[in-house]
Parts: sequence; structure tokens; C-alpha cells
Amino acid sequence: MTTWLIWTQRNQVRLHLVAASFHQIPQLAKDRFAEFLACQPTTTNRHVIPRTRWQPPPSDFMKINFDRAAFSSENRSGIGVVIRYSVGLVIASCSQCLPQAYSSDEVKALAATKALSFAAEIGISKAVLEGDLLTIIKALSNDQRSLSSFGPLIDDAKFSLINFYQLRYSHVKRECNFATHSLAKFANNISDFQV
Repeated sequence: MTTWLIWTQRNQVRLHLVAASFHQIPQLAKDRFAEFLACQPTTTNRHVIPRTRWQPPPSDFMKINFDRAAFSSENRSGIGVVIRYSVGLVIASCSQCLPQAYSSDEVKALAATKALSFAAEIGISKAVLEGDLLTIIKALSNDQRSLSSFGPLIDDAKFSLINFYQLRYSHVKRECNFATHSLAKFANNISDFQV
């Protein structure tokens, strides 16, 4: 502000116009700056939500993440599964294309079933099953039968539990499940199943 006012005062003197004296410039700069601040929109303190990241399982467990993708225009669905050691290294992953567009809950239940059977096939017996749809995680961890439309699919997933010595469940936000979601979307590029 001060530089602009000095420049303006100089030009007014040069053009023989009425100009402020040099000793008035500091007060004029303060006044203009206060006017500028008064015209600015008020800002509110925004609550910054920290980004969540994939969390490793306990050291003697594997983590099995699963997710789904829908391809409605092609009447297909996709499943993605990623299995990791506790240090985060991927030991196995798969994508599967389903030749039908299921509801979100149904395809998530199918993804959980595939994740558990895939983990059992490669010999995992202690794991944390993790997904981003809370209704599926709750249904899987509940001992009672689910009466929902995807209840029979949950029962199929629970049948795979006999292959595990110890299995825990974890619900995460979608951004922690990015790798499996990418694999589920990749399923649209394959005909059936790919490890």
C-alpha cells in the first residue's frame, strides 16, 4: 500500500493535481489496508480431516483386503483381493469379473467370500479380513444368520471360516482400500479370474 501511495502522490505532483503530503502517506496506507481487509470474505477455521492409510495387521497375521466395482452399462461386476504380510508386502492378489451386475452389498459379500477362499487356497490360517462396507463386516462378524437380501452370500463366506485358525474383522474407509478397488475395476478388462 505504501509504495502504491508514494507512486500515486508522485504522479499527482507531476500532473499538477492535488496530492497528499509525504507525512500523510503512512496513515493513508493503514486506512487503505484496513478497508481492504474489511472487504475480504470472512474465513472460518476448517476442520482438517487427516488422511487415513492402510494399517498393518499384528505381526503374526496376514491382512486380506477386498472390494468390488460395478460396471452397470456392461451388466458386469468386479472383485479385487489383496493379501499382505504385516510389513505391507503383497503376497497375493486377484481380480475376478462377474458376468452380472449385482447390488453393492451382494457383490461385496461375494468379494468377501472370494477373499476368504483365495486366502485359504494359499494356506493362510491367521488373518484380518478388511473391507470398506460396514454392513458386510458386521454381518460377517455376527454369529447369527443375516436376514438381508445378501444373507445367503454371507453364509457362503462364513462357510470358509473353517479354514482359518484365527480370523479378525476390520472396517476401513475407502481410501485405505484403494489397491483392492483398483483390482476390482481392473476386472472389467479380464474375462474371468486373474491372480
